[in-house]
Amino acid sequence: CSALTKINNRRGDHASPFNAITTDIEKVCVLDRLKSLFESAPVPVQERARVVRVWHGCSSERNADSILATGFASLCKTDDGFFGNGMYVTPQAAYAGYYAGLQPGEHFAICGWAAIGLAYPVSRSVDYTEDDPFKSTLFGVPLKPGSDAHFAAINVSDEYKFQAGPYNNRTGRIDADYDEIVVAQESHLLPRFKVVFEWNNPSTPMISRSCN
Repeated sequence: CSALTKINNRRGDHASPFNAITTDIEKVCVLDRLKSLFESAPVPVQERARVVRVWHGCSSERNADSILATGFASLCKTDDGFFGNGMYVTPQAAYAGYYAGLQPGEHFAICGWAAIGLAYPVSRSVDYTEDDPFKSTLFGVPLKPGSDAHFAAINVSDEYKFQAGPYNNRTGRIDADYDEIVVAQESHLLPRFKVVFEWNNPSTPMISRSCN
């Protein structure tokens, strides 16, 4: 709740959920994709605060329990992130499941909410170079100044290999399968549930039970 209130106050009187204005068509489409994910806040906040339901795949039940007990601060690592340094979550349960492991047996994920104020949209036209189409220029660097989150629409095809998807001129949208959200402040993430699941197949996790 405190994170949502701080975000609301920072945004002042702007009606848009994003203060930064961009005319880059790819970034506009990525922001539109993020806006479509907004939900009602799980706690009473003013309307300018925005939240997204998110998932995080855990390598073990111990890690999942740690996040529930102490928050997402336990995700802070020293290794580099593909879309910037920070804590990574996704709005898609199946995508989080990949990071929990694909081997047979039970796996664990955390479901909760991310509070997003000023999001930087990752795009291929600006944040990639021809020299390396599989690593964005955001790799291993802090979040963009003035932003409290990075948002990337992910294409998992062999051509893009889990990198930001391209703009499709025919559809006027980003070709993407999943999304990644990067935040630097643990207070912007609220873990709520531990979910235990088993894979039916690599693209559709079978949820077996959930725990508060």
